[in-house]
Amino acid sequence: MEKRPGLAERIRFLLRSLSLQGSWCFQHMQGLGFFYILSPWLAKLHPENPKDSLRRHTAFFNTNPYMASYLIGVVSRLEADGRSEETQGAKSALMGPLGANGDGLFWATLCPLSAVLGICMAFFSPLAGILLMLATFNAFGILTRWKLFERGYDGADKPLEYIVERKDRVLINKLSSVLTPLLGFLLGSVGMKTGIPGTVMAVFLVALGLTLRKQRTWPVLWTVITVSVLLGVLGLRMEMPWFPLK
Repeated sequence: MEKRPGLAERIRFLLRSLSLQGSWCFQHMQGLGFFYILSPWLAKLHPENPKDSLRRHTAFFNTNPYMASYLIGVVSRLEADGRSEETQGAKSALMGPLGANGDGLFWATLCPLSAVLGICMAFFSPLAGILLMLATFNAFGILTRWKLFERGYDGADKPLEYIVERKDRVLINKLSSVLTPLLGFLLGSVGMKTGIPGTVMAVFLVALGLTLRKQRTWPVLWTVITVSVLLGVLGLRMEMPWFPLK
């Protein structure tokens, strides 16, 4: 029997990973969802004794839902190699690092970036803004789920090494230090549509100043949005663009 998942099984892993939190509960958190993702693979590997795998993989489990695919790959490989006793140790060791890296990457970086891109586009077309926001976030999320499963499966012998080595190589992580000023610039840029291009500079300077003071992303983002709206409304009511183009 071929123990490496084929294309059809990889797609099944990907689709099932979308429902990781569908059966979330306080006792197991994502544990039942984790077992649901693995269950077809476990049934293929252990058709004679499925109860043991059920007990192993419905225990407590919780990490960032996008990064969980890495652990799914690791556990799948350990099960395929007959090293079931190592799966709980791998899960315990990796849940924390994956959760911390994933929260910083998706919730603190990609989520606000996608939201602001959508907001900026919505000034020109509301539907296009919604689609751009959803496409930006979900395209990266699906690609991450797909690639991390492969990395986890191939790196099951030393799973922590890959996480440490790859952390600083991810492009979006490198952009995180300049993310808030970039978002401020994007939000300020929409002032050009309403004839008040001065908001570009004003909002960018607000975002840059708060970032240099090491404020967290979400408070800075809401401040930037508020300043953008106030400057835009004030400029329109006064009928005086801050820095007229002509």
